[in-house]
Amino acid sequence: PCRRQAVNHFPGSYGIGRKDYLWRNLSRMQRQHGERSRPLAASLVPVSPVVTGAAYDFCAKSYILPRDREHFERDYEEGTVYIIKPPAQAEGRGIRLINRSDQLPGKGVSAIVQRYLGEPYLINGKKFDLRIYVAVTSFDPLRVYVFEASLARFATSDYRAPGASKRSIKDRYMHLTNYSVNKRNERFERNTDASRDDEGSKWSLSATMKHLAQAGADVRALRERIHDLPSVVSKMNAACNGRAACFELFGFDVLLDKALKPWLIEVNVACSLASSSPLDKWIKNMLMTDLFHLI
Repeated sequence: PCRRQAVNHFPGSYGIGRKDYLWRNLSRMQRQHGERSRPLAASLVPVSPVVTGAAYDFCAKSYILPRDREHFERDYEEGTVYIIKPPAQAEGRGIRLINRSDQLPGKGVSAIVQRYLGEPYLINGKKFDLRIYVAVTSFDPLRVYVFEASLARFATSDYRAPGASKRSIKDRYMHLTNYSVNKRNERFERNTDASRDDEGSKWSLSATMKHLAQAGADVRALRERIHDLPSVVSKMNAACNGRAACFELFGFDVLLDKALKPWLIEVNVACSLASSSPLDKWIKNMLMTDLFHLI
């Protein structure tokens, strides 16, 4: 771009936006820096499968197929639940749970296999994730801004551990929190009033944090843990005319386990800004207003 243009993506941002590239980069950083971390607080001991090295313990153990197929088969534990994801799809397409190794995709098929985080924190009996909006205006020097009025997205079926029955492992409305999946469920509850941000199948982040605080959670510590999630090294200097030529809005999808430990699920580099409810419109209008003022 010329110096009067601003482009809403950084070169190389797909390095965290694709599920396989994200895990490849995280696993490399873990090997290099994992031993330098501080110990986890006793109240936040992880209860879900974790990769070795506490500095990068916020992503479930993952395998990139077909490259890591032999590694997965060696590590496989009978009865353990895994989640299969296409590396470059969105909106929950192609995602499924398995509990047998013979359910893996065929040889040569590209996929991500992760240990399923089977003990999520529940609100009203339902699993949810947090969509944290993060604006990056520069990688050199690093300038990162977290939008505090983000969203929580709820599954629409009451959660049961995936081993409870053969049917439960296939219930996408129970295990997936994607809006694009759950809006098809007849139990999806639409928000009709932006001021009532703790009702329906989408809540505001502030309403979610208020609920957690009332349940006795240390919300300040939780926010700090969420803000510790990773950044990306960009190719900006090689491709852009000056540090102000690019900006990017990322959507970090974060799951809380029952110990309120945040786990990074994925990073979105093309966040949907569609407004499906008054709450959506209110939050995303604030988001884009802040972003345009920022850049």
